[in-house]
Amino acid sequence: VGRQAHVMESIPAHGTGTVRLDRELWRAESGMDTDIPAGSTVLVTRLDGTRLEVVPLEVLKAYAVDVPDDLGSL
Repeated sequence: VGRQAHVMESIPAHGTGTVRLDRELWRAESGMDTDIPAGSTVLVTRLDGTRLEVVPLEVLKAYAVDVPDDLGSL
């Protein structure tokens, strides 16, 4: 939680896709009920078993949420 990941397989608003966190692939779902395209950078907001909940960094920045540059990255 609180780390950045890279979307490998698009994440539909109400489904799961795949993200890469460090060297591991994880199943992920959108934490904002919005589609997240492959290639996006996301912030991990929750871990539920073997599934991550993620939010696109672009959305956080658009809403002026302070995203520190020193977050764990890819």
